[in-house]
Formats: sequence, C-alpha cells, structure tokens
Amino acid sequence: MTTVNQPPSFMPSTKSILVGVGLCLAFVVIMGFIFKEESEAFGKSFVEAYGLWGLWTGVLVTDSIPTPGGAIPLMTICLQGGAHWIAIGATCLAASFGAGLIGYGLGRLMGIPSALALWMNRKFPGKIDYLEEKGSIGVAALAALPVPITIGTWLGGAFKVKPWAVLLAVAVRLPKVVIFLWVIMGGLKAVS
Repeated sequence: MTTVNQPPSFMPSTKSILVGVGLCLAFVVIMGFIFKEESEAFGKSFVEAYGLWGLWTGVLVTDSIPTPGGAIPLMTICLQGGAHWIAIGATCLAASFGAGLIGYGLGRLMGIPSALALWMNRKFPGKIDYLEEKGSIGVAALAALPVPITIGTWLGGAFKVKPWAVLLAVAVRLPKVVIFLWVIMGGLKAVS
C-alpha cells in the first residue's frame, strides 16, 4: 500500500487562531479597561514623543526577532494615543517590509543559523524542506504563520529564492495587520 505525500500545512489550526485572537483581546481588555487611564496617557505620550517613526521602529524590531505579541501592543498603544488606524496599518506594513528585507539580506549573507534551523524543525516540522522545495511560495506561506516575517525571508535568502518573494511575503501580512487592527479597535470600543 502506498501513501501519498502531501505538503505540510501552513495554515494554522482553528484552535490556534482562536487562542491568538483570545490573547489579543485579553491584552486589549487589560489595556483598555483595567489600565485604561495609564495606557491612554502612555499612548498619547508615545505618539507625541515618537509618532509613527516610533511605531515603525518598534514593529521593525518585533518583526525581526521572535517576540511575544509582535506588533499588537504597539498598535494598541498608538490607537489609544490617537493615531489614525490607516496610518498605523500602513506603518506596520512598511516596517514588516523593512524586516523582510533585513531577513532576506541576512539569509543571503549568512545562510541559516543552526539554532534557527533546529527551532524551525522542532516548532514547524517539514517547513524548511517545503520552503527549499517551493521557494517563493514557501516564503509567503511562512509569512502567514504567527512568527516574525524575518524567519521566512531569512530562509528565503539562504535558499536564494527570487527577491520578489519578500514582496509576496509582505502582501501576505496585509490581511494579518487588518485583522489585528479590527480586533484591537473592536476590543477597545467594547471596553469603553
């Protein structure tokens, strides 16, 4: 009897999506209800002091290295500080693009660090092989996962996929940014 080898699924499970949305909402409720006055004051101070450049820098860092929560805390703070949601979304996409370019360049220069390869094989078994086989589509698929975009683009650079794969990966981030903003704004509105 032969078995059919199917490519590994890059789609997160419904359970992991619900857990992610739940954690995002929990953070927003904590910031918008329990620490509302403090977080709004901090958000206004942050937006006044650093503006969208501060958001861009923060998202560039959080998308470049594995961090819990990613851009969600910064997006929440900027929304509470009075920044417009469209400006926040565009800034987050620009920062993700920059993080993708950083990852692609580092991948081309350095290859895959052994620690990253071990972590990827443990956390997402078969994904590195899939990326190596599928190239650009693999980079975009990794960008859809709840990991920093740099991991996918770094691997893409290491495997010398075409540079336009970074653009594809950033395009995959657009729906994630929109969903994050929608969840955060809905959560903040619900606790107001």
